[in-house]
Amino acid sequence: MNALTTTLMTSKELANILNVSVRTVQKNGKSLFPNKGIEGGKKTYWTENESKIILEKLRYNRQGTTATPTLRSITTDFTPAFKLKKANELMKEASLLAQEAYEEELSRIKQEKEALKIKLDESKDWYSVKRMEKLNPEKKFDWRILKKESEKLGKEIKKVFDANYGEVNSYHFSVWESLYFDSLNYGE
Repeated sequence: MNALTTTLMTSKELANILNVSVRTVQKNGKSLFPNKGIEGGKKTYWTENESKIILEKLRYNRQGTTATPTLRSITTDFTPAFKLKKANELMKEASLLAQEAYEEELSRIKQEKEALKIKLDESKDWYSVKRMEKLNPEKKFDWRILKKESEKLGKEIKKVFDANYGEVNSYHFSVWESLYFDSLNYGE
């Protein structure tokens, strides 16, 4: 598929691109641009817009029938095919940019979620078995008992990040208090 360039071109160059005679370019150019001063034997330079207008005129002959397949295949930014191609390219580019932005945002949210999990384990309201065993090294705790007590009190069991296990269960302060009263060290 040929495309018209953005530089000035001679009648001969334009005729080669459009696959027509130089005389056809000059004749149509003269009818479209009478003040251009087109003369035989003298080089005439066509701007991009002038070339596009000549192309559009050549696409349809005087009887209104469609142009030759060669002329139909040439695209300019006036033609629907070119506009559609450009629109598709822009859509693909926009889609890629949107996908990149989405992935960046998703990554940021995942990092934020991990940070919140760590903060949850460090909060004063939720304690994991691992955390309580660090704070109370003389004691051992059974997660099964903590789970039953959580269900009995209607307290949720939250998952928190753990470097060794990925995630561990965290039990609400009231569950610990219900089972162990004031015999536990909860840290500062």
